[in-house]
Amino acid sequence: VREFELMRECKHENVVKVLDMGKEEDGGYLVLEHLWDIREFNKDERLRYKLSKVGWIKETMRQLLVGLASLHEREVVHQDILPECLKFELNSNNFVVKLGDFGCARKLSTP
Repeated sequence: VREFELMRECKHENVVKVLDMGKEEDGGYLVLEHLWDIREFNKDERLRYKLSKVGWIKETMRQLLVGLASLHEREVVHQDILPECLKFELNSNNFVVKLGDFGCARKLSTP
């Protein structure tokens, strides 16, 4: 529930969009927008966008930091940024990097 609420609160182009949540006997689940995993965004995809490896890394990091800044503006800290947390939305002209997996994320409290 906490992960769902934080993701819903942190709407931004560079944050994975949460659509719904549900519960089952063995726990809960989140319904997220369909995106590519970092392992699926391979060299062929990178070349499709005419990016060198360095160019791809720079653009990926730039978008990640924009998404992270949007979390911090809302006083949310992710606390667990790993390559697996990065998801990619692909379209004909560009790609959008989105930060996901808010399982360890926390809202900062004001003293």
